Amino acid sequence: MKGIEFVERWYHAVHVPAELTKLYQLLLKLIWMKGVMEARLAQKLGFSALCIGLAESNDYVKITRIPVRPPEEVQRKIADMIGKAPRWIYA
Repeated sequence: MKGIEFVERWYHAVHVPAELTKLYQLLLKLIWMKGVMEARLAQKLGFSALCIGLAESNDYVKITRIPVRPPEEVQRKIADMIGKAPRWIYA
């Protein structure tokens, strides 16, 4: 939940500080992926191990060996942020 709060705090900001830009982008990407992403994919997308480590050390993300769905509270918050795709997309 701390990661979502971080993104919400900076989402409407006019300027995100340069030292927080990559971390902010990582968390945005993670939200768009509904809270689950492989660390290798994050690195492939250009996020350094330092950025990923910073996110983990600040308790913005949790790194596990096996993908784990975020808690229900976090899933609800993400759904509120990105919405739900219309049913006709899946038809």
